[in-house]
Parts: sequence; C-alpha cells; structure tokens
Amino acid sequence: MNYHIKPLPTYYKSRLYRSRLEARWAAFFDLAEWKVEYEPLDLYEWTPDFLIDEHTSILVEVKPQSSYFQQSEFYFEYVKEGICEAILLLTNEIVRYEGLLAGKEEELCTIGKLIVKEIDNEILVSPAVVGVFGGGGYRLGLCAESNHWRDFITGQQGECLVIDHGEVAFMWQEAANRIMFLKPQTGH
Repeated sequence: MNYHIKPLPTYYKSRLYRSRLEARWAAFFDLAEWKVEYEPLDLYEWTPDFLIDEHTSILVEVKPQSSYFQQSEFYFEYVKEGICEAILLLTNEIVRYEGLLAGKEEELCTIGKLIVKEIDNEILVSPAVVGVFGGGGYRLGLCAESNHWRDFITGQQGECLVIDHGEVAFMWQEAANRIMFLKPQTGH
C-alpha cells in the first residue's frame, strides 16, 4: 500500500522543523546530548536534515517510513567522496535488534541505519547501534555493527555497554512528549 504522509511543520525550541518527526528527532538528540545542526548545507540533489557534529561528522536524513530508504545507494557517494564520515538514516521508530556485539550475541537497540566507509574503503550499511562506549561516563554513543566498535559521538573505541531497549524507548517517548503539544505552523 502506497500513501503519502503530509509533513506537519512543527516548532521545537524556537526553530521551525519541516515535520513533526524531524522535531521529535531534534528533541531526541537534545536528550542524548548530541551536538546537532538543522539543515546544515545543500549537497547536489540533497539537503540533509541534520548534521551531528561531535567526534565524527554524520549527516542525517529523516523519513517517515523505512521504505523510503530502499535505494540507500544514493547516499553512498557522499561517504565515498569524503563529504561526511557517515550518514544516519532515521525513521519513526527505534528497534530492538538481535545482533553481534564483539563476537557475542546481544540484544541491541538501534535507531536507524548507518552508512560508513570501512577501513578497506568498502561502504557498509549497518544498524545504527546506540550504547555507551569505553570507560568514561554515561554518554549515549552511536556505532555501526562491526568487529571494531567505534563510537561516532565520543570517539571512544572498544567495549560497548549495551543500553537496554527500554531506556532508549523511554528517551524516544520523552522526545515525543516534548513536541506533542507544540502548535504546528499552518499556512493560511
């Protein structure tokens, strides 16, 4: 079934986002304490929705359904050309995912798909795993599912403390609460 979801422009923290979903992700990024910029630049045929500008530059695209990303090869060139180190594709959900963590099966929480260039210059499309990496503090990080866990947010590498899906689901719900009763922008 194909249908079009009309975006509802929404204010969050005095900024107008093109859709309620983008505003919700902005609230989620605030809760995660990630430094982001909204619609940071125009690239060829694409204006990324966000730039996560922490240890690694990550361009972010938000769409209401994962079916919008079936042609993810479109984004490969931006990573291959070095315009960014990674691209994060987000939808309207976070997902509980059974996967491998440093060779062990673990239940991971993912917030979307991450497109990254591997050490051998191959492009990897991976679940975007959230967790706390390395020994310092309790800061939510982001990595690709691979054998070398590198946190794109803090730059930590190595051990990942798996974050319970419920904790991230709570953050996602809190992000919804922060924008739920905000008046959307409507045209007259």
